[in-house]
Amino acid sequence: MKNVFLWLIVSNILLGASSLKSAEVIPEWMNSWKQGGWVNDFELLRGEDQFILIAGVDGSGAVEIRETLTGELVRSFPLPNASYFNQIEITPDSNRIVITTGGDKINKPTIELRSIENFELIRKLDIKMDADSVDKVGQPYYYLFNDIVIDPIKPYIYAFITKTNYYMDDDKDRTWLKVFNYETMEEIKDLTSKGYENELMKCMDISDDGRQLAVINEGKTYLKIWNTETLELITDRNLYDDNYWNPEDYWCNANDIQFSHIDNDLIYISGVFPNKEKSENPKYGTSGLHKYTLSNDNFFRDYILPPQNRKFTLFDNEERILLGGDFVVWNQKTNKQEIYIVDDIKYPTGFGNLYSKKYNFFIGKGSRTVSGFRYDSQTTVESEYEEEIVISPNPTNSFVNINFNCLEPNLIYKINDINGLLISQNTISNQTNNLRLDFSTYPIGVYFITINCNVPRTYKIIKEG
Repeated sequence: MKNVFLWLIVSNILLGASSLKSAEVIPEWMNSWKQGGWVNDFELLRGEDQFILIAGVDGSGAVEIRETLTGELVRSFPLPNASYFNQIEITPDSNRIVITTGGDKINKPTIELRSIENFELIRKLDIKMDADSVDKVGQPYYYLFNDIVIDPIKPYIYAFITKTNYYMDDDKDRTWLKVFNYETMEEIKDLTSKGYENELMKCMDISDDGRQLAVINEGKTYLKIWNTETLELITDRNLYDDNYWNPEDYWCNANDIQFSHIDNDLIYISGVFPNKEKSENPKYGTSGLHKYTLSNDNFFRDYILPPQNRKFTLFDNEERILLGGDFVVWNQKTNKQEIYIVDDIKYPTGFGNLYSKKYNFFIGKGSRTVSGFRYDSQTTVESEYEEEIVISPNPTNSFVNINFNCLEPNLIYKINDINGLLISQNTISNQTNNLRLDFSTYPIGVYFITINCNVPRTYKIIKEG
């Protein structure tokens, strides 16, 4: 398959750093889906060498397994009842997937348990409509799945199910939070709080130990946390300032929620949550990424990042945070922004990202695209690689000598220009751990050499006049 490369580089200097080097995004591949090719959801598979996704709708719907580092298609299975609202999760044994299908005006919603290996259907649950099947003007209601998460311990999935007539009128959509056993396809419990039925529950996450489920809603946002052992609500607190001068005039924008992977007491929450001390304009409030600690019920409103309306990803042992949409990387250690790219069309990250710790590699999702890329902060990431590879001289006007420490008998490398065009690709016998390349015939500019030794790593080379 011909790889399509995408390149974006930021020229601003890393804030607060003495080095003249700037952080950069290094693209590897991008896949686009055309007619009916909406990309719905994706997850990394065990080992992180591959990922699985749902793309397309109706007759073009499919579940695909692709290589993480190349985006190459491994195998594909048709999903004829796909819709724009499908979700996918991998079971803790890593051998099966739970997917939700349908939920539009054509396909009825289902929960399916399938084999990852051959996509064989193991069991299925059809979601049935309630007695209130049409609105007051006779427009039918439909069910759709807004999100699901899977319990890492028990065979449970937690699902947002919205009942809608697809029309903007006086009839409000209703949203449930329900628990299902995917082994038996039985409904375990409806966790929807009384009086909460017409709130749009938007984001949820479960702790790594499987003990707590956290949910936030759109509108006047509340953080609700359930004990998953008892399925009882243990936290219910507003994230907006209830002492605001006119609490009926504002709207919270809940964007994403994630439990910390290194601190069980910490939850990250992104969105807009009005606070009188921070903003006199209730329309904007305090926008960005915030922290909440469970032990003392403390919502840190002072922890503000640039305004974002999309998902975020924690990486580098949570030292850094990638916010999608406008591409922003925030360093928690220095409390400074490392990179800001205002381009959510050319660089699709706004609808979610996967991060492979094994390969230090990202997969970003737009509405119709999936892309693979690396992020080089030119700080800790570079220092880890400096012991393994030395490039000199750099910048250069002729030859470049590359010294590395690689035990592989053969070395694969490729060179791309700043636009992602493949300039050279070769496999050489690795006898001296040294590579000498001639850049004298190349135009002046920036180039990227990717060397594959156990894992691919990409480095920047500057060609001067």
